[in-house]
Amino acid sequence: ALQEVETTSLRAGMGPTTQLERFTRELRSRDIHYQAHHFHAHSYGSVYTTGLAVLVSERITVEDTAVCDITHVRLPAFRALKQRRIAAHLRLRGSSGRHLDLFNTHLSLPAFFEVGPHRVPERMGSGSNQVCEVGNVLEFMRDRRTGQHAVLVGDFNALPGSDVYRQVLDAGLVDAFAVHQPRPWATARFGPRRMHIDHIFSDPDADWIGFDDHHIDTLGPLHGLSDHAPKAGRIRL
Repeated sequence: ALQEVETTSLRAGMGPTTQLERFTRELRSRDIHYQAHHFHAHSYGSVYTTGLAVLVSERITVEDTAVCDITHVRLPAFRALKQRRIAAHLRLRGSSGRHLDLFNTHLSLPAFFEVGPHRVPERMGSGSNQVCEVGNVLEFMRDRRTGQHAVLVGDFNALPGSDVYRQVLDAGLVDAFAVHQPRPWATARFGPRRMHIDHIFSDPDADWIGFDDHHIDTLGPLHGLSDHAPKAGRIRL
């Protein structure tokens, strides 16, 4: 599950193929085969085109997909200028016939003038705009899930213990990563700042086998490719 996946833009390159196409082509050259699903969120012309993506093993059936606009707009007059935020849903079926509802999202940063521009890193997940957006994500989940296992992942721009984080737990989900790795480490960096803002939530009875250890400063061959570290977990249906 990927965030900030661009199509054609200055940052992603202005070539004939998208980021996702180049990525899946590179994986196929290593005999790793995925179906790629892209969900467009926002464009500023051709300068910046962002969205979400999910790569699904070709051994898994994608039965349905959906996308929801979760953006919170405080001032309607500036709606056109607000970057759109979305949540994506994929209903997956494995070879055993069991289903998994996977939700991927990317929340806004906390409103600068609400938390104070200089306090944003300490208040990640405390903005009222973020609370509204994660509420929209949780409502989308309630409407879309089939009643079997659900997993919610993404860049929440929210620290453990923040308002956004607690709202997800109050909805009945658990921080699956924290259960296996009780001591959090930084998953993102901004200059000298290190923050734990990317999360994997699931139903309490989901059977997680374990998680890999990826710190933003100890990524080995992945170092420097992103300002976020991957979170990798294995779930058994």
